[in-house]
Amino acid sequence: MSRQEFCAHIEHDLFLLLNSKSAQVGQQLVEMMGYATLTGGKRLRPAAIYLGAEAVGGDVKKLDSKLRTLALGLELIHCYSLVHDDLPAMDNDTLRRGKPTVHKAYGEANAILCGDALLNYAMETLLDGVVRYDDPLFNKAAFKIAECAGYKGMIYGQYLDINGNGKDIRSLIGLNQYKSGKLFEAGFAAGGILAGASEGTVKILCNYGQNLGAAFQILDDIRDMKKDDISVAKLAGEQKARSYVVYYMGEAKKAAEKLQVRDGLNALADDMSRGEY
Repeated sequence: MSRQEFCAHIEHDLFLLLNSKSAQVGQQLVEMMGYATLTGGKRLRPAAIYLGAEAVGGDVKKLDSKLRTLALGLELIHCYSLVHDDLPAMDNDTLRRGKPTVHKAYGEANAILCGDALLNYAMETLLDGVVRYDDPLFNKAAFKIAECAGYKGMIYGQYLDINGNGKDIRSLIGLNQYKSGKLFEAGFAAGGILAGASEGTVKILCNYGQNLGAAFQILDDIRDMKKDDISVAKLAGEQKARSYVVYYMGEAKKAAEKLQVRDGLNALADDMSRGEY
């Protein structure tokens, strides 16, 4: 199975997961959750889980069900973070993937509840896996995802961002390694953990994810240079920003060279560098 095929499965799983709840709770709440989750998205973080397992020689076919459960949990966390990040109190964005953001489409209070519901559903999904699989490696992988999403990870990056800690290039890259990079780290590390990787190997996967996440955010900044936000691309200029992308992609590939199976990791880095992701 390829990374693209795995992500197609996750897309289908997300649809089934969200639609299974429509008859059990208020229709509009589930509709908002679907609007936030199913209207596009690259599914890069689920891909990271698949590639993390593959990179350490894991049997991705045998691990498929567990990998997909972890991937669903991680993607729901990512989607909740976007809903909250777009809110007026945060980035105050009005468009996401070419469509009105959730708070523009449904109202600010509903958007807050939508994000809350997605985060909680992510934890339900991961904890269901903890009970269902009774596998210490799955439990450890799920904990890694939760840890990277929390106050020591993504949320810390958001805290740094809204409190004005990104005023120069170095501090912006630093906060982006938390705000954006931690969920990439979570994906690659969780996949490796589930596949039985050693602690040292998991650290290499974390390093790969951190560097790939840094490069991804700068590429995102370059695409969004018309926005009012302060970014690495705006402070450094597009040409210099692209040199940072080359550097962080290079660091990611150096990490990948230490792993058992690196083709998938290198292909993802190459695709991202070309904007084909």
